[in-house]
Amino acid sequence: MLVWLLFPMRFFVSKAIMSLKTSLAGATAAIGLTALAYPAQAALYNLTYTHGTPVGNPITFSAKLTGTASGQVITVTGFSDAKYNGFSFPSWTYLDTYTGYLVGPSTPGSGVVSLDNSVTNITFGTADFSQIVAFGPAGGTVGNSVIFTSFGFDPTFGADTNSGEETLGTLTVTEISQQPIPEPSAVVALLGLGLGALASKVRKQG
Repeated sequence: MLVWLLFPMRFFVSKAIMSLKTSLAGATAAIGLTALAYPAQAALYNLTYTHGTPVGNPITFSAKLTGTASGQVITVTGFSDAKYNGFSFPSWTYLDTYTGYLVGPSTPGSGVVSLDNSVTNITFGTADFSQIVAFGPAGGTVGNSVIFTSFGFDPTFGADTNSGEETLGTLTVTEISQQPIPEPSAVVALLGLGLGALASKVRKQG
């Protein structure tokens, strides 16, 4: 008689555990869908620069950056609308840190800037390096003072530093658009759906 009582009990426990696993999987899937619904997206930034030398004929540069911020520091993964002394250079594709460009190892397709100018290490230019604009630590050595350098423009497109490293002028990075951030209520709602399904399963088994 005891055996017959234990068998349906074991069956019930096994079925309840399976239902619990299914419900937990549903809750996990709901949380996963939340992450998929709000994928990380790079934000857009404006970079503008004015170099005070040569006197009376300042160098200017600007570009739109695509990147992901961590606090004030932005990892740049793309750029567009590059302008040097008012001239546009839509064919530029080269992006790297100044350290990577100058001394290596190269990190093509990536540079670093910051909203507060605490970190600056980035190079723009042509794929064949015939025109280069760079902001980064002197000599490419991280920790040195940030400098500005450019070449391949004078005289057709105005002054450049002829590859010389010069004291950084006025560099500004501002955000154009923010990446979407999921509302906490959306996360809680989807989590609630998963947990609600779990509770429903448990009640039905009871």
